[in-house]
Amino acid sequence: MNDRTFAGFRDALTHLGEELQSRTQDGIRVTEVLENLRRNRFDVAVIGQIKAGKSTFLNALIQRPTLLPTDVNPWTAVIARMHFGDPDGRQDGARFQFFTREEWEQVTEGAGRMGRARARISSIIHHFTGAEPNDDADDDFKKQQQEVVRRARKRLGRELDNWLGRSMELPTVQRSELEPFLCCGDEDGNGNPEMGRYSDITREGELWFGQKPFDEYLTLVDTPGTNDPFGMRSRLTEDYIANAQAFVVIMNATQAMTLECVKCRRGP
Repeated sequence: MNDRTFAGFRDALTHLGEELQSRTQDGIRVTEVLENLRRNRFDVAVIGQIKAGKSTFLNALIQRPTLLPTDVNPWTAVIARMHFGDPDGRQDGARFQFFTREEWEQVTEGAGRMGRARARISSIIHHFTGAEPNDDADDDFKKQQQEVVRRARKRLGRELDNWLGRSMELPTVQRSELEPFLCCGDEDGNGNPEMGRYSDITREGELWFGQKPFDEYLTLVDTPGTNDPFGMRSRLTEDYIANAQAFVVIMNATQAMTLECVKCRRGP
Protein backbone atom coordinates (compact mmCIF):
# COMPACT_ATOMS: atom_id res chain seq x y z
CA MET A 1 0.00 0.00 0.00
CA ASN A 2 1.60 3.27 -1.14
CA ASP A 3 -0.90 5.69 0.39
CA ARG A 4 -0.10 5.61 4.11
CA THR A 5 -2.51 8.36 5.10
CA PHE A 6 -5.57 7.68 7.26
CA ALA A 7 -7.73 7.79 4.13
CA GLY A 8 -5.41 5.31 2.44
CA PHE A 9 -5.64 2.82 5.29
CA ARG A 10 -9.43 3.24 5.33
CA ASP A 11 -9.69 2.52 1.59
CA ALA A 12 -7.45 -0.55 1.94
CA LEU A 13 -9.52 -1.89 4.83
CA THR A 14 -12.72 -1.27 2.88
CA HIS A 15 -11.33 -3.27 -0.05
CA LEU A 16 -10.32 -6.14 2.25
CA GLY A 17 -13.74 -6.06 3.92
CA GLU A 18 -15.52 -6.32 0.59
CA GLU A 19 -13.36 -9.32 -0.31
CA LEU A 20 -14.13 -10.94 3.06
CA GLN A 21 -17.83 -10.20 2.71
CA SER A 22 -17.94 -12.11 -0.58
CA ARG A 23 -16.27 -15.14 1.00
CA THR A 24 -18.19 -15.54 4.24
CA GLN A 25 -21.64 -16.93 4.91
CA ASP A 26 -22.28 -14.82 7.99
CA GLY A 27 -21.53 -11.31 6.82
CA ILE A 28 -23.60 -9.31 9.30
CA ARG A 29 -20.65 -8.13 11.37
CA VAL A 30 -18.54 -7.53 8.26
CA THR A 31 -21.35 -5.46 6.75
CA GLU A 32 -21.57 -3.36 9.92
CA VAL A 33 -17.82 -2.69 9.91
CA LEU A 34 -17.88 -1.85 6.20
CA GLU A 35 -20.70 0.63 6.73
CA ASN A 36 -18.68 2.34 9.46
CA LEU A 37 -15.65 2.47 7.16
CA ARG A 38 -17.62 3.90 4.24
CA ARG A 39 -19.13 6.54 6.50
CA ASN A 40 -15.69 7.08 8.01
CA ARG A 41 -17.25 6.51 11.42
CA PHE A 42 -14.73 6.43 14.25
CA ASP A 43 -15.98 6.74 17.82
CA VAL A 44 -13.50 7.65 20.56
CA ALA A 45 -14.97 7.22 24.04
CA VAL A 46 -13.48 9.33 26.82
CA ILE A 47 -13.79 7.39 30.06
CA GLY A 48 -12.56 7.69 33.63
CA GLN A 49 -13.59 8.34 37.19
CA ILE A 50 -15.70 11.33 38.18
CA LYS A 51 -13.68 14.55 38.47
CA ALA A 52 -10.71 12.94 36.72
CA GLY A 53 -10.81 15.77 34.18
CA LYS A 54 -12.78 14.26 31.27
CA SER A 55 -14.73 17.43 30.55
CA THR A 56 -11.65 19.63 30.94
CA PHE A 57 -9.77 17.36 28.52
CA LEU A 58 -12.61 17.44 25.98
CA ASN A 59 -12.99 21.22 26.21
CA ALA A 60 -9.30 21.62 25.46
CA LEU A 61 -9.27 19.02 22.70
CA ILE A 62 -12.20 20.53 20.80
CA GLN A 63 -10.98 24.09 21.49
CA ARG A 64 -14.19 25.17 23.22
CA PRO A 65 -13.01 25.88 26.79
CA THR A 66 -16.44 26.68 28.27
CA LEU A 67 -18.72 24.21 26.47
CA LEU A 68 -18.79 21.42 29.07
CA PRO A 69 -18.99 22.64 32.67
CA THR A 70 -16.12 21.46 34.87
CA ASP A 71 -17.18 22.86 38.25
CA VAL A 72 -20.04 20.49 39.12
CA ASN A 73 -19.43 17.11 40.79
CA PRO A 74 -20.41 15.07 38.85
CA TRP A 75 -21.76 16.83 35.76
CA THR A 76 -22.17 14.28 32.99
CA ALA A 77 -25.22 12.06 33.45
CA VAL A 78 -25.81 10.97 29.85
CA ILE A 79 -23.73 9.48 27.04
CA ALA A 80 -23.03 12.42 24.68
CA ARG A 81 -21.71 11.82 21.15
CA MET A 82 -20.01 14.86 19.60
CA HIS A 83 -19.71 14.64 15.80
CA PHE A 84 -17.04 16.63 13.95
CA GLY A 85 -17.34 16.84 10.15
CA ASP A 86 -20.38 14.57 9.80
CA PRO A 87 -20.44 13.33 6.17
CA ASP A 88 -24.18 14.08 6.06
CA GLY A 89 -23.25 17.76 6.28
CA ARG A 90 -24.74 18.76 9.64
CA GLN A 91 -22.41 21.18 11.47
CA ASP A 92 -24.46 22.61 14.33
CA GLY A 93 -27.20 21.80 16.80
CA ALA A 94 -28.02 18.84 18.97
CA ARG A 95 -30.48 15.99 19.29
CA PHE A 96 -31.51 14.30 22.51
CA GLN A 97 -33.20 10.92 22.30
CA PHE A 98 -35.45 9.95 25.20
CA PHE A 99 -36.10 6.41 26.39
CA THR A 100 -38.97 4.60 24.73
CA ARG A 101 -41.80 3.38 26.95
CA GLU A 102 -40.37 -0.13 26.83
CA GLU A 103 -36.88 1.08 27.76
CA TRP A 104 -38.28 3.20 30.60
CA GLU A 105 -40.13 0.16 31.93
CA GLN A 106 -36.86 -1.77 31.79
CA VAL A 107 -35.17 0.98 33.79
CA THR A 108 -37.96 1.10 36.35
CA GLU A 109 -38.28 -2.67 36.69
CA GLY A 110 -34.57 -3.52 36.59
CA ALA A 111 -35.06 -5.84 33.59
CA GLY A 112 -34.03 -5.88 29.96
CA ARG A 113 -30.86 -4.12 28.87
CA MET A 114 -29.89 -2.83 32.30
CA GLY A 115 -30.42 -6.25 33.84
CA ARG A 116 -28.27 -7.87 31.16
CA ALA A 117 -25.62 -5.20 31.70
CA ARG A 118 -25.53 -6.01 35.43
CA ALA A 119 -25.15 -9.71 34.69
CA ARG A 120 -22.36 -9.07 32.17
CA ILE A 121 -20.49 -6.74 34.52
CA SER A 122 -20.79 -9.27 37.37
CA SER A 123 -19.36 -11.91 35.03
CA ILE A 124 -16.43 -9.63 34.11
CA ILE A 125 -15.66 -8.89 37.77
CA HIS A 126 -15.86 -12.60 38.60
CA HIS A 127 -13.48 -13.42 35.73
CA PHE A 128 -10.79 -11.01 36.87
CA THR A 129 -11.18 -11.19 40.66
CA GLY A 130 -13.08 -14.38 41.44
CA ALA A 131 -15.62 -12.33 43.38
CA GLU A 132 -19.16 -13.64 43.49
CA PRO A 133 -22.12 -11.39 42.59
CA ASN A 134 -22.90 -8.85 45.29
CA ASP A 135 -26.57 -9.04 46.26
CA ASP A 136 -26.24 -5.90 48.37
CA ALA A 137 -24.93 -4.01 45.33
CA ASP A 138 -27.91 -5.23 43.30
CA ASP A 139 -30.23 -4.03 46.07
CA ASP A 140 -28.54 -0.61 45.99
CA PHE A 141 -28.92 -0.53 42.20
CA LYS A 142 -32.65 -1.26 42.47
CA LYS A 143 -33.03 1.53 45.01
CA GLN A 144 -31.28 3.89 42.63
CA GLN A 145 -33.65 2.87 39.84
CA GLN A 146 -36.56 3.75 42.11
CA GLU A 147 -34.89 7.08 42.89
CA VAL A 148 -34.54 7.85 39.18
CA VAL A 149 -38.27 7.34 38.68
CA ARG A 150 -39.18 9.43 41.72
CA ARG A 151 -36.90 12.30 40.68
CA ALA A 152 -37.98 12.20 37.03
CA ARG A 153 -41.64 12.42 38.02
CA LYS A 154 -40.88 15.29 40.39
CA ARG A 155 -39.07 17.17 37.65
CA LEU A 156 -41.44 16.48 34.75
CA GLY A 157 -44.76 15.60 36.34
CA ARG A 158 -47.34 14.58 33.74
CA GLU A 159 -44.96 15.58 30.95
CA LEU A 160 -42.83 12.48 31.58
CA ASP A 161 -45.10 10.02 29.78
CA ASN A 162 -45.53 12.42 26.86
CA TRP A 163 -41.76 12.65 26.23
CA LEU A 164 -41.05 8.90 26.23
CA GLY A 165 -40.15 7.62 22.77
CA ARG A 166 -39.57 11.12 21.43
CA SER A 167 -36.53 13.27 20.77
CA MET A 168 -35.77 16.98 21.03
CA GLU A 169 -33.75 19.01 18.53
CA LEU A 170 -31.76 22.15 19.32
CA PRO A 171 -30.58 24.50 16.54
CA THR A 172 -27.35 25.47 18.33
CA VAL A 173 -24.98 24.01 20.91
CA GLN A 174 -24.57 26.25 23.95
CA ARG A 175 -23.68 25.28 27.51
CA SER A 176 -26.96 26.59 28.95
CA GLU A 177 -28.93 24.58 26.39
CA LEU A 178 -27.08 21.35 27.23
CA GLU A 179 -27.62 21.53 30.99
CA PRO A 180 -31.25 20.31 31.06
CA PHE A 181 -30.31 17.12 29.16
CA LEU A 182 -26.74 16.14 30.02
CA CYS A 183 -26.06 17.29 33.56
CA CYS A 184 -27.08 15.56 36.77
CA GLY A 185 -28.51 18.63 38.41
CA ASP A 186 -29.66 18.58 42.03
CA GLU A 187 -30.31 14.95 42.98
CA ASP A 188 -33.37 16.08 44.92
CA GLY A 189 -34.72 18.05 41.98
CA ASN A 190 -34.41 21.34 43.90
CA GLY A 191 -32.39 24.42 42.98
CA ASN A 192 -32.34 25.45 39.32
CA PRO A 193 -35.43 23.69 37.88
CA GLU A 194 -33.87 23.46 34.40
CA MET A 195 -30.61 21.84 35.55
CA GLY A 196 -30.90 18.15 34.66
CA ARG A 197 -34.62 18.47 33.95
CA TYR A 198 -34.64 15.80 31.22
CA SER A 199 -31.46 13.89 32.11
CA ASP A 200 -33.19 10.96 33.82
CA ILE A 201 -35.18 10.07 30.69
CA THR A 202 -32.47 10.95 28.14
CA ARG A 203 -30.97 7.83 26.55
CA GLU A 204 -28.33 9.61 24.46
CA GLY A 205 -27.31 13.03 23.26
CA GLU A 206 -25.77 13.91 19.89
CA LEU A 207 -24.00 17.21 19.20
CA TRP A 208 -22.78 18.40 15.80
CA PHE A 209 -19.82 20.63 14.96
CA GLY A 210 -17.82 21.59 11.89
CA GLN A 211 -14.72 19.65 10.85
CA LYS A 212 -12.20 21.69 12.84
CA PRO A 213 -10.07 21.01 14.81
CA PHE A 214 -9.88 17.52 13.23
CA ASP A 215 -8.87 16.48 9.71
CA GLU A 216 -11.28 13.54 9.39
CA TYR A 217 -14.82 12.80 10.49
CA LEU A 218 -14.61 11.95 14.19
CA THR A 219 -17.05 11.28 17.00
CA LEU A 220 -15.92 11.96 20.56
CA VAL A 221 -18.06 10.37 23.25
CA ASP A 222 -18.36 11.94 26.69
CA THR A 223 -19.39 9.49 29.40
CA PRO A 224 -20.50 9.50 33.05
CA GLY A 225 -17.78 8.62 35.56
CA THR A 226 -17.06 4.93 36.01
CA ASN A 227 -17.08 5.32 39.80
CA ASP A 228 -20.11 7.59 40.00
CA PRO A 229 -21.75 6.85 43.38
CA PHE A 230 -25.05 6.78 41.52
CA GLY A 231 -24.46 3.34 40.02
CA MET A 232 -26.89 3.65 37.11
CA ARG A 233 -24.73 6.32 35.48
CA SER A 234 -21.45 4.42 35.82
CA ARG A 235 -23.08 1.25 34.47
CA LEU A 236 -24.35 3.11 31.43
CA THR A 237 -20.70 3.91 30.69
CA GLU A 238 -19.63 0.30 31.19
CA ASP A 239 -22.44 -0.86 28.93
CA TYR A 240 -21.40 1.56 26.17
CA ILE A 241 -17.71 0.66 26.08
CA ALA A 242 -18.20 -2.25 23.67
CA ASN A 243 -19.59 0.13 21.01
CA ALA A 244 -16.60 2.46 20.62
CA GLN A 245 -13.65 1.95 18.26
CA ALA A 246 -11.08 3.55 20.56
CA PHE A 247 -10.79 4.91 24.08
CA VAL A 248 -9.08 7.68 25.98
CA VAL A 249 -8.81 6.86 29.69
CA ILE A 250 -8.47 9.95 31.88
CA MET A 251 -6.71 9.31 35.19
CA ASN A 252 -5.92 11.52 38.16
CA ALA A 253 -2.13 11.99 38.16
CA THR A 254 -1.96 11.63 41.95
CA GLN A 255 -3.97 8.38 41.96
CA ALA A 256 -3.33 6.97 38.50
CA MET A 257 -3.68 3.26 39.24
CA THR A 258 -6.63 2.90 41.57
CA LEU A 259 -8.88 -0.15 41.19
CA GLU A 260 -11.35 1.89 39.16
CA CYS A 261 -8.59 2.97 36.75
CA VAL A 262 -7.51 -0.64 36.33
CA LYS A 263 -11.10 -1.63 35.56
CA CYS A 264 -11.27 1.14 32.92
CA ARG A 265 -8.09 -0.09 31.24
CA ARG A 266 -9.21 -3.72 31.18
CA GLY A 267 -12.65 -2.94 29.81
CA PRO A 268 -15.39 -5.53 29.31
